[in-house]
Amino acid sequence: TSAQEAARAMPWKVSDAPDGYVQQLLRAIMGFTLTIDRLEGQWKLSQNKTESDRDGVKAGLAEAGALDVVDLMK
Repeated sequence: TSAQEAARAMPWKVSDAPDGYVQQLLRAIMGFTLTIDRLEGQWKLSQNKTESDRDGVKAGLAEAGALDVVDLMK
């Protein structure tokens, strides 16, 4: 989170999570190996959200410097 949240005015830290939340998540982590034969992708840019939600996503992305993604959402 320190790398991903650094540019924000109020960066979120793992220590901001509620008591026990991280420990609960850690118990659910399981490692595995996966062989990739091919990749297929699809853009998921909040198309199913309301206009106000999309505006909030675009504002957050712009604040983080992800203007290329903001352009794709337009």
